[in-house]
Amino acid sequence: MLFKKTQNIRPAPPPQPESSRQEIAAHLRMADKHIREGNLPEAKAELDAVRAIEPNNVYALALEERRQALEKAPRTDEEGAVPTEVVEERTSQKLSIDEEAIRAEIEQRLETEYNKKFTEEIRKAEQRIAEALKKEREWQEAERASLITNLEKDKEKFRKDLEKQSKDMFEIEVGKMEASYRQQLAAERKKAEEETRAEMSALYEKSMLELKESSVKEKRQLVDKERKALEESKKQMEEEFQKRLSDELAKGKAFSLADQEKEKKKLEEETRARLQKEFDDKLVADRKRIEEQIKAQQRELEKSIEDRHEELAEGTQVELNKRLDEIRRNEKLEFERKQNELRAQLESEYNAKLSAELAKERERMEKQIEKELKERQSRLETDRKKVVEEEQSKLDDARVNMKVEMEKEIEKRVADVKSSVEAVYREKLKLLGVKLPDTREEKVRIYVTRLREAWASPPVTPEAARELMQLRDIFALSFEDHIELEGEVRLQVYVTEVEKEIKKGHIKPNDDTTLEELKRRYQITPEEQKKLEPHILSAFQRAIMKAVILVVDDEAGFLETVRAVLEGYGYSVLTKQSPTDAMKLLETTNVDMIIADVMFSGTEGDGFSFYERVQKVPHLKKVPFVLMSGMHESFFVRTGIQLGVDDYLTKPVDPDMLAAVVEGKLKKYKSLREAD
Repeated sequence: MLFKKTQNIRPAPPPQPESSRQEIAAHLRMADKHIREGNLPEAKAELDAVRAIEPNNVYALALEERRQALEKAPRTDEEGAVPTEVVEERTSQKLSIDEEAIRAEIEQRLETEYNKKFTEEIRKAEQRIAEALKKEREWQEAERASLITNLEKDKEKFRKDLEKQSKDMFEIEVGKMEASYRQQLAAERKKAEEETRAEMSALYEKSMLELKESSVKEKRQLVDKERKALEESKKQMEEEFQKRLSDELAKGKAFSLADQEKEKKKLEEETRARLQKEFDDKLVADRKRIEEQIKAQQRELEKSIEDRHEELAEGTQVELNKRLDEIRRNEKLEFERKQNELRAQLESEYNAKLSAELAKERERMEKQIEKELKERQSRLETDRKKVVEEEQSKLDDARVNMKVEMEKEIEKRVADVKSSVEAVYREKLKLLGVKLPDTREEKVRIYVTRLREAWASPPVTPEAARELMQLRDIFALSFEDHIELEGEVRLQVYVTEVEKEIKKGHIKPNDDTTLEELKRRYQITPEEQKKLEPHILSAFQRAIMKAVILVVDDEAGFLETVRAVLEGYGYSVLTKQSPTDAMKLLETTNVDMIIADVMFSGTEGDGFSFYERVQKVPHLKKVPFVLMSGMHESFFVRTGIQLGVDDYLTKPVDPDMLAAVVEGKLKKYKSLREAD
């Protein structure tokens, strides 16, 4: 570790507003630029501006110490920068040679190398076993497919025979029930027709009676009308007779009185006789005319009565036919409805019987095929054990040979290192402890690690700031790089610390005292807090849920099996098929436990190298790590334990054992975190 954990007696400064922070960063960038260019007075002015805003800014203090050192430096180069010799003199330190430490380091490195070689041998052995098992599995699958095909054919034949038998019985039963129901409906139809005929006959008789009564009444009215017409005609003719008689007699006034009486009497008799004859003729004619009219009206009345009788008879017959048609139609509809109900009922019963028979036959056939498959599986397991034992014997021989070869290589390397280790380490800087990195990515990674150590106990101390500035000079990083990287690290460490406190129960949704203290210590601005709120809410949600477990294996089927087991116990499970994909996931996602296979296909390395990569990430060092393998090899277990893995599971993994290991390791690490 680069920075010493000392008692921090300085309180954390309150978070600066975002505008002030940006102003301070601008002044520090300019101060760093002026120092590199040798413009020390201008650098002092920029640092004074920083101290006016934040008097105890540790980076201002570190740059001020550097500026003062340059003022006192005996010499500078043409550009005013600090000479390399001065930097090396101030930052390097001579180290003594520890042969035992060198030997231990070489042994550890060689053991890692030979572990990789042995792992490769194991991978090859597992591959050979896998190929042998694959062939056996393919044969077994072919046999299984053949058995299943035959089973399906037998099932299909049984189903067709059973369906034909059931269909025949169904049709017979339906025919019987339909015949019975037809007889019932025929009786009901006959009864309904009789009732309808009786009803229509009664209605017809009633209508005919009403028609007769109406006819008699109308005839009586015609007779009365004829009588009245005759009486009226007679009366009119009498009045006409008297008038004409008077007129005729009046014409006879011109005769003498004697003749008058005589003529009058004669005229009266003649006139009367003539008029009487005319009257009688006219009366007869009128009577005949009236009688003919009455007869015509009677004929019309009789024809009307006859038409009404025919119309009534026809209407009655139409209504009867209509009702009978309706009865037959209703009978047909009722028969069809009942027929459908009967068919549906019988079909349901026969389908249930058919399903029961098919299920029974299917169960019998499946038991038969399961028995045969178990026998073949037993033979496969015996062959697999034989192959594994043969490969195990080869691995034992390879392990012994590698052990001898490794011991010889250790002695050779110790002798080589003893002569050069002092010169190598004399050139290394105290801050690094290893060789200078070549690429910018390596430099940034190391610098980020040192930033994490500096922010492990905030606020950053002046000593830590001074060493960071020296390391930045060595790596040729700009102050802009420092500001960007420190901002990212500060927020990451803050989020990690918040998650720890949430898991410990010190931060609760309804009590933000601890959260406010962390914001003050890590100088979190309101803008940053707003940006980090989703991460904090996610941490609360993870604290409520059960642990998040990452499972890494190149077999997709195995991953799904492990997922199902762990999710059944309430855990949240993430899966990846390669260490590379898993490392990418771990860059953005926090997990509570990692379970990984030892062997991976291609160039992905193995589970041991994956574990070492995980351990290089500071916030993942305390995450439980469990390895798995299909080989029952004690060397694997010993190698994993030597590396520091928490447990070792053998495939096929027992679900109960898997759940027990996960729960135990999570409880252990939770208690350790709470103790911290």
